[in-house]
Amino acid sequence: MRSKKASVVATALAVALAGGGFAIGRESQNRVTPAEARANETLASRASLPAFADLAERVSPAVVNIKATSIAKTDFPDQLFGENFPFPGFRSPVPQQPREFRRQGTGSGFIIRKDGLILTNNHVVENAQEITVTLSDKQQYKAKILGRDPKTDLAVIKIEPKTALPSAPLVTPMSSE
Repeated sequence: MRSKKASVVATALAVALAGGGFAIGRESQNRVTPAEARANETLASRASLPAFADLAERVSPAVVNIKATSIAKTDFPDQLFGENFPFPGFRSPVPQQPREFRRQGTGSGFIIRKDGLILTNNHVVENAQEITVTLSDKQQYKAKILGRDPKTDLAVIKIEPKTALPSAPLVTPMSSE
């Protein structure tokens, strides 16, 4: 059993620590560090940005569907069982020559310039021999690859539209000094 004096000292110490921590916490809430000030400015500037629904409605005409077609080859052996095919007089059901088949993939992208420059993912167009872009108004165009970067999974493709297209241009944030 502790002495009454030790108990009083322990209680006083606990109250002092708690009170001091509370006071320090209140004081630190009133101070704003430079990093916090920048974060508050960023939050204030975001408040002036349009709502997501408004943004989506405005930019959705620039979103496109991309269909990429590639030719894949299958490598079959000359005969399934070689010389030991179990049915004499019959040929192997496996084709003698490698076969080609068309593989189709789909993806999306968005028009970044009114003249038909489109940003998409590299994996969508990576091995494509033919690329078809469908606009939001259902117009279709053949596209060609201008550049790809597998590391960032980005690709730029180009269509030749008859008129200027809706676009969602890329903008770079302005640096604040």
